[in-house]
Parts: sequence; structure tokens; C-alpha cells
Amino acid sequence: MLSAVGVLVSLIFLYGVGWADRPVLPVNVHPLDSGQIRTLEHIWTCSLEFVCSKSSSFLLEEEVKNLVERKVSYAGTAVSVKRDLIASRVIPVWPKVGKACVAPFFNFVDSSLQAELLDTDAILLPESEWPKTTPKSKVYASDSEWYDICRAGYERGMLGPIPEDEIFVNNLGDKVLQGAMGVDKIKEVDGIKSVFLRFICILCPINSYMRQIGGDSWSLPQCSLLNTLILNAGEYIWQDGEDLESCFNLFYLPPSWWKYFAFSKQVAATAFKGVAGVLNWVVMKALPMGWINSVALIQNFIRNLVFKHCHVSPSLEVNPRQRVVRGDAVVTCMDGFDFFIFHEAPHAFWRTRLD
Repeated sequence: MLSAVGVLVSLIFLYGVGWADRPVLPVNVHPLDSGQIRTLEHIWTCSLEFVCSKSSSFLLEEEVKNLVERKVSYAGTAVSVKRDLIASRVIPVWPKVGKACVAPFFNFVDSSLQAELLDTDAILLPESEWPKTTPKSKVYASDSEWYDICRAGYERGMLGPIPEDEIFVNNLGDKVLQGAMGVDKIKEVDGIKSVFLRFICILCPINSYMRQIGGDSWSLPQCSLLNTLILNAGEYIWQDGEDLESCFNLFYLPPSWWKYFAFSKQVAATAFKGVAGVLNWVVMKALPMGWINSVALIQNFIRNLVFKHCHVSPSLEVNPRQRVVRGDAVVTCMDGFDFFIFHEAPHAFWRTRLD
């Protein structure tokens, strides 16, 4: 009961601009209409489900800290801020050992992109366009947390050592090294939703030396393109879809690319089953989030998977270059796709909903 009352009081406070010097108070009080009654029923049902469901531990100080730090995007949605990497919150969202970096990315993209991936030097901008000073980036993790993350990444084939003389060096003679950070990721484990961390490579340094290669980023969908999906009388839409979990970590780039993705923080070689007392440079072997070309490549992959391997008709795709959508539609977006299928509903379908 207290949970429902708390939600209701909060809604009234927001509706009446309760924080203002002159809040808006109701002029007249009327009996509840049907819409208000349904709203109260919804609040009660959701509050009851919240109280009865399993949940992770609630720490008031941590929740307050998250609310203060959280930013809001132009669309009004919450955006995670940069977090320090903590192994116990990063590793659970990675694929299991033996399930990461299981396929060469080279095999799943168009031949034109395969040619781009074969020539690692052609990706670089002309030297005249390189930064005047060497850009820097930081790995936001303590030594112990970075060690645990590197060891787990090595077990999965995602991270590994790289000799110092193989790391990309710019025209100033400096190694161009990358950073890493975490952003919030909500995942359900054993029926409990908890906040973990998505491992993000900060590749601003190397991105400033590279051009954008061809790919399919142009085909990224926009929600507004679905506005033309109009249901006729007696029709409904069946929506189905699938996501590839931890998609970027399923693939690995050719070893010739690893020189570009070395991190600025070293780790004890024992994290990679090396010799004690030695430090190793660390490299990302999986397709790294944060790379200037990751989106173009992964979007090409998902479109090939859907349209070439699953034999879905490309004419159904919703993208900025496609026709106005008037029937079945397919949306592809990096790690997944959604299929919208029109059906004519039987009479009983509508009768039960109208009742």
C-alpha cells in the first residue's frame, strides 16, 4: 500500500509543480472518471508486482549517487555516465568462456569490406591530417580490477598481450594507446535484474588517425520511418525479433588490426599466463565498441545475415533509402532485427478485446 501511495503522491507533486513557489492546486474536486480509475488500478498492480518480485539489494546512497550523476539525452531518456571498471560488474555480461571471439568477422561482410580489412595501412588518413600532438586516453580501472578483467578477457579470447614493437606509432614517434571505461547495463541474472557494466573502449586516439570505410551505417533505421505502417479495419501486426547477445564480442578482427587497439594501461603478464614480474601491453582482439568503423561493419553483417543467409526479402527493409512502408516490414539494427507482419484478425479476436 505504501508503495502505491508513494507513487501517487509523487505524480501529484509533479503534476502540480510542487517544487515551485506557487504550485498549481486543483480548483474543483470531482468524482474519479473511468480513466483515473484505470490509472489507479495500474499503479496498484505495478506497485504490487514490484513489492513481490525478486530484486537486487537497494542501497539508498548508491541510488542517490546514480540519480545525481545521471544525464538526460535530447530524447529525454537517461544516459549512463562514465564508470570505473569493476571486474565483478563487467565479466558477468561477457559471453561465457568458449563463446566469445568464435568467428572471424572477415567472413561475414561484403567482399568490398573484406578488401578494406585486408589492407590495414589504407585505413589511415594522410599524414598531413594527423593530430599535431599525440592524443591520450585512460583506462578507468585500478590495477587489481584491470588484472581480473584482463585475465577473464584472455580466457575468452577477447583480450591478449601484444609486443611493444607491434603497437602503432605515429609520426612523432609516440605509441597511440587507447582507454577503457564502463557504462551501466541492466541485465537479468537468475530472475533478478541488476546493474552491471558494459566494457567500452575509448578509441578517440586511434580514431583521429583513421578514415571511415564503406559499410552500412547509412541503413540504420529511424523510428519515424514506421509511421506509415497503417492498420486497416480488422488487421493487427505481429512483431517478432531476435538480438545477438554481446554481439561485438562474438567476432574477432584479423590479427593485423590488433596493433591499433592497444590500451594505455599495462598488466602483469601472469594475467595472460606469462612470466611473473613482467608487464604486458594489452590489446582488444574482438570488434571494439567505440571504433570509428564498428557500426558500419556490424550493420553490414546483420543485413547480410538477415537478407542473404536467412533469405528475408530486402524489399521489406525499413531504412532511410527505402520506399514508404505499407505492409510487412523488417528493421535491422547492428545486433538484431525485428519483423513486423500484417495479419487479418479473426472476428473472435476483436470481440474479446471490445468486450
